[in-house]
Amino acid sequence: NGEIYNFKEIKKNLEIEGYKFRTQSDGEVICHLYEKHGIDFLKYIRGMFSIALWDHKEQKLILTRDPQGEKPLYYCHQESQFFFSSHLNSFRDLKLKLSLNKQAIWDYLSFLWIPQPQTIYNEVLSLMPGQVLLWKDSKIDIIPGPVSINENFGKKLSDTEASELIREKMEMVVEQQLISDVPVGCFLSAGLDSSIVTTLAARKNPNLHTFTIAFEDVDDPYHGKSNESLEAEAYAHKLKTKHHTIKVTSETFLNNLVSFVRKAGQPFAVSSGLGILSISEKAKELGIKVLLSGDGADELFGGYSWYKDFTEDRSDQELSNDKIDDCPSMQVYPQYRSETATIVKKYPPDVQAWAWHYYASERTKKMFASAEFNRTVEPSIRHFSEVKELWKGPFSFVENDRRFYLVNEMLQKADLMTMANSIEGRLPFLDREIQKVARSLSFDQMVRDGELKWALKNAFADILPEDILRRPKHGFNVPIDYWLKGKWKFLIDETFSVNSCLFKEGLISENALGMAYDLLEDKKSFHGHTIFCYIILNIWLKEVHHGNNC
Repeated sequence: NGEIYNFKEIKKNLEIEGYKFRTQSDGEVICHLYEKHGIDFLKYIRGMFSIALWDHKEQKLILTRDPQGEKPLYYCHQESQFFFSSHLNSFRDLKLKLSLNKQAIWDYLSFLWIPQPQTIYNEVLSLMPGQVLLWKDSKIDIIPGPVSINENFGKKLSDTEASELIREKMEMVVEQQLISDVPVGCFLSAGLDSSIVTTLAARKNPNLHTFTIAFEDVDDPYHGKSNESLEAEAYAHKLKTKHHTIKVTSETFLNNLVSFVRKAGQPFAVSSGLGILSISEKAKELGIKVLLSGDGADELFGGYSWYKDFTEDRSDQELSNDKIDDCPSMQVYPQYRSETATIVKKYPPDVQAWAWHYYASERTKKMFASAEFNRTVEPSIRHFSEVKELWKGPFSFVENDRRFYLVNEMLQKADLMTMANSIEGRLPFLDREIQKVARSLSFDQMVRDGELKWALKNAFADILPEDILRRPKHGFNVPIDYWLKGKWKFLIDETFSVNSCLFKEGLISENALGMAYDLLEDKKSFHGHTIFCYIILNIWLKEVHHGNNC
């Protein structure tokens, strides 16, 4: 599954060496590369992929994922049988014995997704990005792959070198990822990242299609007004693309919730995925098979608003669990950004890593959980131990976002919601060459004098309009809190009642409904994403796990 972007070049070289090809497929290139280089074939391919190879001579199966983690790969080993797939739904279709992973659910409630290698099932695991799994004689051996995305140029880049390399590599990668036998499009929000990709793509493809979402222009607690469609339309007009604005309402997304849950395969509560799902549906209608996205630039080039608040200082005070729970989340208190950041910086690095980026605290989850659920899980803060143990100043938080957030949220969202409609989502910023440049930058080149993505902006300052370069970051955020207090309110009653699947599975207490309303009505905080997590989990239990019968 996926795409090898440089397969034509590889094929040409292999043909010179005498290898014979029967097809025009990039998959056949993989077979001959493996024949020539063994597992080291991975050093030569650039792209996004999950690969399964059967070595008949050695009688072994080889599974691997791209090192950046764009394409998923799951596996399950039961007795002498081994199963693998690029989607979790396959394991249910096989009628395997699958049990709920309570720890995965506990972590999901903080992050909106289940951290790999866990899945919603105890019996199914995700292969991690870049890993190689060998299965032979009913035994599994997992080894690191030969390619690392952590490499850099081995020297500090000057500002000029950084800008020139970013520009050169992005132009090369976008041109390469535009190669397709079918119509191609781009996600376009009129933010910096999608505008860069679309601008470069439009220069090479005069028939480029662009897509954006338009919905109720209500106040989003994280960035202000939610709707950016007018800015996107204006820029698309300037670029002369074939632009499509997909107009949706809260009812549109509500009607898509069950489909959204089913297509994700396991609980996944990133509400912006609903927008990607709507765009990919429209693209499919129009016959567009490939969509380029600007995802990944924030993590690689320093785009999140709280990056301005990072310091070299480190607090190592030993804290009780209760004290850790006192740390506020930037996502729950976005309207008190300055005050929240001041508090967060006083906490140890692992607690900060959660507070900058994520949602429900241990205390919040315990409020909802049944006594039995509470007893069987470990705190989700354990996922950030590496930030604390390998402290490198601000870069520790950036690296954690690249390793943890990017792979588990952004890349999962992009793949799941495009593949749901048989659309190939391509992410130029994730290319190995772009990552190499990004990992050579100093933090000052990413965030300079409070300006986010400084080097990236500098690289494209001559071709992007000033309003795009200077516009504050505005993620695609669905106004969940607003809708849950209005048109989606009934979902709260369905989710937290004693008749819900959540309650019947022993995951919430009898008092959960009242506490959900208390959190939602707190005027000082925004707990909508946490409530949405429970809603999605309840739908998943009912519609997917129990087959509409819980």
